Amino acid sequence: MKAAFLILSAINQNSVDAASALTQLQQHLLTLERQFEHSPNAVIEYSEKPLSAEQKQLLLQQSDLLAEFRPNELLSNLKNERLAMGNPIDPLTYQKLLKIIALNWFLQNAHGADLFKDIDYVFIIESEATLELDFINFLAKSDIIKNKLFFKKAITSQAQNEKGRTLMHYPTNCWAYSAELTNELIDNIIEASENAYKLLEKPSEDNTHTDLGHELFKVVDLSKVHFVV
Repeated sequence: MKAAFLILSAINQNSVDAASALTQLQQHLLTLERQFEHSPNAVIEYSEKPLSAEQKQLLLQQSDLLAEFRPNELLSNLKNERLAMGNPIDPLTYQKLLKIIALNWFLQNAHGADLFKDIDYVFIIESEATLELDFINFLAKSDIIKNKLFFKKAITSQAQNEKGRTLMHYPTNCWAYSAELTNELIDNIIEASENAYKLLEKPSEDNTHTDLGHELFKVVDLSKVHFVV
């Protein structure tokens, strides 16, 4: 098995915790380098506040690829319009939207550049989470499982949708997919990002919960999901 590791990171999301966030990300990269030395990695940085020159230099020394996503005009306009209405988007909710769109942006560019050409599995890890080596090692021994997305069991959220219904979501601190599903996953994440964007367009529904795990649960074909216990 040959894997690629994508790490979703928002180092400067909270300026107070930026130093510890950077340290944890560096530790993840060091662990991956030591235990999966032949597997490429990429850091997808999506914090609204850009990386400093020093932060970039440190990450470039340890990662195979550093991709820094910047909010486009559509996202900036959404934020400004909500601010003008006197009902600004919660900063954490906005970061969750950026995460979904940043992942879509990276996957489209990586796929277009054939970066996954020789890859069997793509792991997607959130930098603030504990690195789940048991999950990764399971797939390292599971070449017979093809054409699947791999999640830990879907769980019930404490949040509810606008109709008061309990939400389900896939844990996204560490998940993976068979690289041949990249095109299909891109379509899924495009739909997920559109759904999340529409929720934030409607101020009356600002308490509606959205994040990557919830949106993927809505759009991914369940028959393509393999749950890793």
